[in-house]
Amino acid sequence: ITYSSEYFDKLYELAVMLIKKGLAYVCHQTKDEIEESRKNLTPSPWRDRPVEENLKIFEDMRRGLIDEGK
Repeated sequence: ITYSSEYFDKLYELAVMLIKKGLAYVCHQTKDEIEESRKNLTPSPWRDRPVEENLKIFEDMRRGLIDEGK
């Protein structure tokens, strides 16, 4: 048995790599907002946030500076 915590550092590195390549971003939409945007085929309003801003927010999330679900 393995646990995700055993791979957290590797998963974090991969997420950072995707953000740097512009293939991932931090999204603040609620579940309902995501469902609505999928239904209407509209992208997340956070999709075009600058890479550096995404990296800062992602690091803040890692450090526990942003409440879960925010």
